[in-house]
Amino acid sequence: MVVVVIFVLLINGLVKKNWLEAFLFSISVAVGITPGMLPMIVNGTLAKGAKFLAKRRQLLRICLRFRI
Repeated sequence: MVVVVIFVLLINGLVKKNWLEAFLFSISVAVGITPGMLPMIVNGTLAKGAKFLAKRRQLLRICLRFRI
């Protein structure tokens, strides 16, 4: 997401030569992209948490406790 915003900022700034407008437009693109990327963000966060719990062997205890 950050790469896309920076890319939009640079291209828009170079083409229109108005860096303030390019910055505001790139911020609006970032706000527009966020809802579409929300499932990916949640999935990555859950995977990171599961990896952390597995490293501490807590995931196995939780699964055995709830019989998952």
